Amino acid sequence: MQKVKYLLVLVMSIFSFSCQKSNMYSCDPDIERWANENVLEISRMSRMQFLNLKKDSYKRAAYRIFDTEKKREIWNEKYQELEKLDWSEVEWKHIELIYSLILDYEKSIFTSIDLNNNDELLIFIYRWQEYANNTLGWNKKQIHAICYSIEKVLNKQGDLDKNFEDEIIALTQGEGVGFECSCSQKSSYCDILNHEGPDYTTCRTPTRGSCKPTSGCGLFWLFECDGMCLGLGI
Repeated sequence: MQKVKYLLVLVMSIFSFSCQKSNMYSCDPDIERWANENVLEISRMSRMQFLNLKKDSYKRAAYRIFDTEKKREIWNEKYQELEKLDWSEVEWKHIELIYSLILDYEKSIFTSIDLNNNDELLIFIYRWQEYANNTLGWNKKQIHAICYSIEKVLNKQGDLDKNFEDEIIALTQGEGVGFECSCSQKSSYCDILNHEGPDYTTCRTPTRGSCKPTSGCGLFWLFECDGMCLGLGI
């Protein structure tokens, strides 16, 4: 497979650690231990402290500890960061529209019971993305940066204050058993760089094996993680 600048194909060993309990923060025993030993400190983290966690796996574990208000606070600060960029009036109105889903208390979907099967919401998100792509000319990378990644956005081109390879993992065939899922099949942005051919990735269940469903994927990390970013033929 051709090497891609922002996509690191990792060969991962299978965890011997059981991932069966529903109240766990991570399937990685070291991260799970860290989370359980620091629940109070994590729950009080600032956005800067949260973003400074060294890996996405730590961020997702911490995010699962946050209550609804802390999650809203974290995303609201990202919204304020976005506001400082040089958007046109039409572009900013469109960003406001998608952020109203979590920042507007009357519309907030943080407490929705079943986001994965909310057809009205899924249609709204689809139409928002279609307008962003077809009318505003935003690509997948820009849309991902605005409302799929929790990281700080550096510019309108969708560059983040981190490397994409920390966000996206493609597995080799046969891997996946015992790992926690890392993307949402209902709200996926695995292939944010529009790759074609062997470099294309999509969110799905590994052909051989499975992954442990967890929370914190997709748009605003609202959806269940039920798949992994996989290359063709895996």
